[in-house]
Amino acid sequence: GVRAETSANKEALPGTNAHPGRVKRRIAGMADKIAVIKGNYDDLVGQLADLDRQLVVIQGQEEQKATQLTQRKSVFADRLRAAYRAQRTSLIATVLSADSFTDILTEVEYFIDFGEQDKVLAEQIVRDQATLAALRQSVSDSRIATDSLRLETARQRTQMAGRIADLKGARATLAKVEAETSRQLAVQRRAYERLATNKAAVAKAITQDQAAQKAL
Repeated sequence: GVRAETSANKEALPGTNAHPGRVKRRIAGMADKIAVIKGNYDDLVGQLADLDRQLVVIQGQEEQKATQLTQRKSVFADRLRAAYRAQRTSLIATVLSADSFTDILTEVEYFIDFGEQDKVLAEQIVRDQATLAALRQSVSDSRIATDSLRLETARQRTQMAGRIADLKGARATLAKVEAETSRQLAVQRRAYERLATNKAAVAKAITQDQAAQKAL
């Protein structure tokens, strides 16, 4: 998992005694990995934005089709009421409460001689219901896809954040390594200076001693 990967990266970081070049190579490798993860994350963000836009469009189509269906059913019901106003047949209630007109159109035709306009309207209602059902399924599928992609995007964001934290830690380590290297170089330089000074002093003492010997 991301936490395990992060822990592994932290354990792999060199200590302050490591060579600066090694730490810099490690930082460069980590930066490259972060760039790959960020590229994947940006791609997922783009896909998610596209899905969100598609979902808004589909939901708008669903609402529009639902409104059309309601209006057409209302018009159709008004025509049925007018046709059966005298008889008040129970068929009216059946039609008005039905979710689908497909199964009852044949039955209705036994009781009423539909005009061509009525038949067209009834057929349109059937098509509207099928279209609305398809749109609702599309909305459901889109929501599932969007939620899944949103989770993956969040996972990538968490992974990227972990890697960035590791990179900051590596850079802090590099700063310590460079500081320690500078300190050690300074110590060595002072040691060399003391050694050179001592050698000069010894050489001077030997020269003076030799001179004293010759003077005797």
